[in-house]
Amino acid sequence: MHPAEPGAAGVPGAAAGTIALEGVIELAGVEAQPMTPNESARASDLHRRALVVDGHSDILMAVTDNKVDLGERVTLPGLDRQPPLGLGRSPLSKYGMGPHAIWFGCMGQYDIPRWREGGVGAQLCAVYLEDKWLRDPFRRGMEMVWNLHDQLARHDEIVLATTVREIRQARSDGKIALVLTFEGCEPLGDDPRFLDLYCRLGLRCASLTHTRRNVYADGCPRST
Repeated sequence: MHPAEPGAAGVPGAAAGTIALEGVIELAGVEAQPMTPNESARASDLHRRALVVDGHSDILMAVTDNKVDLGERVTLPGLDRQPPLGLGRSPLSKYGMGPHAIWFGCMGQYDIPRWREGGVGAQLCAVYLEDKWLRDPFRRGMEMVWNLHDQLARHDEIVLATTVREIRQARSDGKIALVLTFEGCEPLGDDPRFLDLYCRLGLRCASLTHTRRNVYADGCPRST
C-alpha cells in the first residue's frame, strides 16, 4: 500500500522522469546531480515516447468505499484534518501507518488527470482485501471488480485491457488502459474455481498472498 501525502499533486512527465532518475541515483549511493537542460529535454522526450506502465495501485479500495471517483482530481487535507475515530486500532497501524494515511490510503496519487499529466499509458489496479473483509472475501472482491467496471462505464478516457495488444491500442486511441490484478488471492475465498470468473471479468495478474497467510500460500506478517 502507498500511504497518501497531504496535498499530493500530479507530476508532469518531465518532472516525473527527473525525480525517478534522481531516486535511482540516490539509492545507488551516488550523490545526485541536477540535470542539464539538454538532459532534461532528452528525459522528457524519452518519457513522452515510452509506454509507461504503473505496476500497482490500491485506488480501487477508495473507489469501492465511495471516497473518490477516478475522473476527479483529489487534493487531500493536511494532517490537521481529523479522520474518523478508532483508526488507531486498525491492523494497518502495526505497519507504522497513522490515522490520516489509513483513512485516505493512496487517494491524491491516482486519478485520470494525474495519469494524463504523468504520461501513464497503463495502470495495474489491485484487488486487495483488508482484514475486516475476510469474513466475506468473495463478495468484497466482486464489489471491487464491479466498481472498476462502473468507473470504466463512467469515463471514456479509460479502458479495460486484458492483453498487451489492448494496452497498445489504448495508447493509440489516446486512452489509459487499466489492468485488473489480485494482491493476494483472498477474493477467491476458499474456492479456486472462482478464478475463472474473475478472469472473465478482466483479471490478468495475481499474487498468491501479500503479507498474511491464506489458504493458497504462507505470508510474512510483521510481528507485534
